[in-house]
Amino acid sequence: TLDGTGDGTMDYTVRYYNSNDELQSETTIDDVPITKDTIIKTKPVSTEDMVLEVDSDGDGTVDKTYTVPKGETVDAENIVKFNPDNGDQVIKRAVDSEGKLNYTPEEPTKDGYTFVGWYEDTDDTTTVYKSGATYTKDVTYKAKWAHVKMLGAQVKAVVYDKSGIRFGTKIYNDGDEIVEKGTIILPKSLLPEGETLTLDTPKIARSIGKVNYEVNEDQNYVTYLGTLIGIPRAQFDKQITAAAYVIYMDKAGNEYTVYSQYPNGSKSVNDLLK
Repeated sequence: TLDGTGDGTMDYTVRYYNSNDELQSETTIDDVPITKDTIIKTKPVSTEDMVLEVDSDGDGTVDKTYTVPKGETVDAENIVKFNPDNGDQVIKRAVDSEGKLNYTPEEPTKDGYTFVGWYEDTDDTTTVYKSGATYTKDVTYKAKWAHVKMLGAQVKAVVYDKSGIRFGTKIYNDGDEIVEKGTIILPKSLLPEGETLTLDTPKIARSIGKVNYEVNEDQNYVTYLGTLIGIPRAQFDKQITAAAYVIYMDKAGNEYTVYSQYPNGSKSVNDLLK
């Protein structure tokens, strides 16, 4: 009896040896779906097919039986894989009895990059993964990354009792074509709880990055600034948040937008003056 301890898949192999410790046969079933509630019972008899009786939810009822001829290797179900392309392990999920996968993987992280999404072909953003899709074969999705990251904030000089905030963004020109880059800025109090800034957020200030603050040709990156100006002294304590946005065009000619949120949440003019 095997008890599941987490979500994922399991490869199950039984090897049969003779009295001289020589391998006689090997029977394998790959990618058996597992949850923390799964209970599997098996009786590996050397003269018979290998059988796994799977109770998926631990209620005492066998939900699925897998039978594997002796000495063969079979796949339990069609498998959907998610390759994070950041050094972490590939995530594997088996489809259900109807061939569907209702699953949303956690967003991976990669230092200096912004996660775009999971794609069967990272050069074509129309191949994006969608939870609830049906599969008739094994499919691998790969994480797509944009080499863009929002940096810190600076305060502008106080002139005539007014100031401003500049948010920096670093972007490498080593991926898809950059159509437009810029910064969206908003008082933190106007951003609904739990939401992130996008170009569709109401009342944003939009600063298109037409002039680069820094150009590094050796490392192929630029830094640009998004600026909010004319903040009166009476509002120097108002918390301001921001996000960088980059509109890209992939190799297949599709445009998509990537957002990198200001990593420190928000800042006020007074925070930066201190």
